[in-house]
Amino acid sequence: MGNQKDKYRLLVENLPDAVANHQIVTDSEGKPVDYIFLEVNPAFEEMTGLAREQVIGKKVSEVFPDIAHASFDWIGTYGRVAQGGGTIHFEQYSEPLGRHYEVTAYAEDDSCFSVIFKDITGRKEKEVRTKELDFLHSFSLLFRNDKEGYELEKILAETARLLPPVFQHPQLACACITFAERQYKTKGYRTTSWKISSTLKARGEQVGTIVVCYLENPDQDREPFLKEEKIMLDMVAEHLGQAIERNWLERERKNTFEFSKDMIGYAGFDGKIIEVNPACEKILGWKQEEFIGSSFFDYIHPEDLDATYKSTEKLADGESEEGFTNRYRCKDGSYRWLSWNSYPERQLQRSFFVARDITEAVKAEEELHKAHDQLEVKVEERTADLKRALAQVQSLRNIDMAITGSLDLRVTFKAILDEVTSLLNVDAAAIMRVDPSTVTLHYEAWRGFTVADPSDFSMSWGAEFAGRVAMDREVVHIPDLKETGQNVVQRPLMDQEGFQSYYAVPLIAKGHVQGVLEVFNSQPLDKGDEWLRFLETLAGQASVAIDSAELFNKMERSHVELLQAYDATIEGWGRALDLKDEETEEHSQRVTKITLDIARKMNIKNEELPHVRRGATLHDIGKMGVPDSVLLKPGKLDDDEWEIIKKHPVYAYEMLAPIDYLRPALDIPYCHHEKFDGNGYPRGIKGKQIPLPARIFAVVDAYDALTSDRPYRKAWSEEDTLALIKKESGSHFDPEVVKVFLEYIQKEF
Repeated sequence: MGNQKDKYRLLVENLPDAVANHQIVTDSEGKPVDYIFLEVNPAFEEMTGLAREQVIGKKVSEVFPDIAHASFDWIGTYGRVAQGGGTIHFEQYSEPLGRHYEVTAYAEDDSCFSVIFKDITGRKEKEVRTKELDFLHSFSLLFRNDKEGYELEKILAETARLLPPVFQHPQLACACITFAERQYKTKGYRTTSWKISSTLKARGEQVGTIVVCYLENPDQDREPFLKEEKIMLDMVAEHLGQAIERNWLERERKNTFEFSKDMIGYAGFDGKIIEVNPACEKILGWKQEEFIGSSFFDYIHPEDLDATYKSTEKLADGESEEGFTNRYRCKDGSYRWLSWNSYPERQLQRSFFVARDITEAVKAEEELHKAHDQLEVKVEERTADLKRALAQVQSLRNIDMAITGSLDLRVTFKAILDEVTSLLNVDAAAIMRVDPSTVTLHYEAWRGFTVADPSDFSMSWGAEFAGRVAMDREVVHIPDLKETGQNVVQRPLMDQEGFQSYYAVPLIAKGHVQGVLEVFNSQPLDKGDEWLRFLETLAGQASVAIDSAELFNKMERSHVELLQAYDATIEGWGRALDLKDEETEEHSQRVTKITLDIARKMNIKNEELPHVRRGATLHDIGKMGVPDSVLLKPGKLDDDEWEIIKKHPVYAYEMLAPIDYLRPALDIPYCHHEKFDGNGYPRGIKGKQIPLPARIFAVVDAYDALTSDRPYRKAWSEEDTLALIKKESGSHFDPEVVKVFLEYIQKEF
């Protein structure tokens, strides 16, 4: 029987899962109020960071004083197992340890129970990332356009519904989006003190908010929201603001669609009418709801059917059809002549059409052919206007896609200048930026210059054409540049290229002048109000692009400055520790540099090196918890004092683990006193169980300590120090690290 118990104990000791035996503690009424640690296996110590002697014989409330206030009732759950018997299996987050565990608990007798658990934090974090990716995928699907454009109300309502499951406590989360005096919110939403929010902005103004609340505090001792969740919420707000702007633009486009006298709409290549504006009733007498869904072949005059079929085949083959005419049956049975301009959209298997009633024109043609020719010219002019309007809308869309798709102003400026020169039909265009530090204008991007290099030219605020535009905030038009002789700086640029006509528009965003958009032409340039309005619209797009890029750059600089402040604080801690432990500042600098050099040679990834540097700087941070009477004792330490010293890695863990920023740097402060053969402290782990940065630092720290003077001894010689390190290879030190270290020392020193 005893042999069987020994085998069971040996099995438990070598299990990879943590095992702990407990005895339940009850009050006078038999209610579980605590439990005592009776036994734990090595995996328990490694998984929790708690040494066996820290827990055996102690109540859980002594080991974790805040356990009674945790969101999960550990004592009550285990009490029901101990008193009721049986086995339970569940997953739960441990707030005292800050980890997720998979737990199996079973009763051994009336008061004792055992718990087997494994750390599933990595899996849970992966699930969180998966939830975020699922949300981003679902969120992106909301932005797919259909014939009506963005369904804004659906986007807002669905976004509010999709948000709560993404947060770290989805069962407590609720969301509300406020826009245009309406609220789109999840069931049971109410405002609490545990919330984060982000502003919805459209066209530079606040138009609403997104708020995510927890209906109760998930953890009284920690910030309930992660910084990544705030970043995600800001991203969602930015995309919703863009959707609102597009919705406004679509509504403006739709107004034009609704009030046009021409019949405008979409039809499938099979003849089915998909969408049509109200003009169909004015022209043909058919209401929209009667017309949509029917086939336009049903209304064609029999004599025009063959020609109409051929026209449709051309559209299906990808060819535009402009000026096609046929007779269409009205609701009263009469026929009217329509002139069609149709443009295929092959991916959607449909065409966009503009149909004009030309019945009176056809009748007049029968009487007077000349009058028909004049009418045809007008139709062509109207067609050109429509094409130009469509081209302008497409141009704005191209620029908008460039702005939203990249924060690189060079890409955005290229797109803007391409549209300016092609759609406005000018020879050249350029964008100038304001340098706030010198209050001067410099050429940032240009197109169409064949001789001169605009980057060589700059001008003061208020000087030249561009400088006056920036200062006065008004558009300037120079019909003939040869008649102006004062622009000393810009005149050589104009002369080299042979420009005659000039326009300049200020780039203004949020009340600030960002620069100037210039257009140049070798011939007189006076296109009228519509042309100028479109130029100003393109200038507005350039202003938005500059403002968005500068906002992103400011945020990026703030992030870098914050990281630098963190690292400066860490270095200050390191210097304070050196002074307290009677070591020089050079000690931390030396061991940190050599540790990083060895880490690179042992192929530690570049993104992990900052954590190695911080860990080396703070390697003895735990000594802040050691009394000075022990730490600074000049003589030999007794056994009790030595036990106190050996706790400083645990103190380091307890100090740094709650700090998210420093948790990846814990390897060295927590493990650099572990030995390769398992005889180190605080946990007695061995071999590759010891993190590689800690194994590297152990060698570097020993070398620097032995070769440096101390108050209680003189520095060792280089030869004696290296001999000791070779001797301790495989016992105290990792042989692979020792090999790389010795090669490094011989090469560097």
